[in-house]
Amino acid sequence: MTAMTDEALARARKGDLEALAGLLEACAPALRAELGARLPAAHRAVLAIEDVLQVTWLEAFLAIERCTSTSAAGFAAWLRAIAERNLQDALRGLARDKRPDSRGRADAAAELLDELAAGGTS
Repeated sequence: MTAMTDEALARARKGDLEALAGLLEACAPALRAELGARLPAAHRAVLAIEDVLQVTWLEAFLAIERCTSTSAAGFAAWLRAIAERNLQDALRGLARDKRPDSRGRADAAAELLDELAAGGTS
């Protein structure tokens, strides 16, 4: 395991995957606790913090060269911002999934209007 140091961050930014993995591992407990505290109870059954962290790890892997921080504390803040954004995206996705499909209602309304316009007897 790589220690959470400025040197480890410098190596990670240069492509050292072991250093990056160590940094992510070092940040994981605090991120789990922080994201867990922000996850609404109503969503705990359908959204796992580990899923949010997996997306965060992937984004960190893809963007580590663009991390402008030169300190381990700055890296932790950068990673926390990515994780927070991913949590918010996941929560928005859940809210979007709960909304009824307005296209289905429009189709049903059009069918009803067609039936009424047909002029049949009731």
